[in-house]
Amino acid sequence: MAWHILAMNVVAPVLAALLAWHVPRGRPRWFWLAGVGQVALLWAAHVPAIHNAAMHGPPKALLHATLLLCAVLFWTSLLALPQQRRWHAVAALLLTGKLVCLLAALLVFAPRALYAVHHGGSADDQQLAALLMITTCPLSYLVAAIVIAAALVHRAQRAPA
Repeated sequence: MAWHILAMNVVAPVLAALLAWHVPRGRPRWFWLAGVGQVALLWAAHVPAIHNAAMHGPPKALLHATLLLCAVLFWTSLLALPQQRRWHAVAALLLTGKLVCLLAALLVFAPRALYAVHHGGSADDQQLAALLMITTCPLSYLVAAIVIAAALVHRAQRAPA
């Protein structure tokens, strides 16, 4: 879980910032598609049957790589939004953060372990991982939304009346 959180919330935005200089300005449609794709993949990866099948051998690395790629696409398309369309980023960041919170809450309050016990895991491990997820993942999205919203407000205040 730590790798997953680090990859999607630190590595992906940093890679996107490095790539954004080479990406042409995008359309909000591509940004929203990247956001929906990222959330859909994240939720699918936490479906017990998929998660249990992927946690052994090469599928685990493929799952993490795919989640990282989707996160990089999301953050890159966010940074590629033109200035006049940045409000899309605020809305999508807040919505995406809420959906991650909902997934994490479902895992925290699940009445039993949803995933096959591997590496000595238990329901307590699942709850701890979900608590990490519910605190760290939405935080990066919320901070990004606040920074973008503040920049939009500042820009609007500086615009001629």
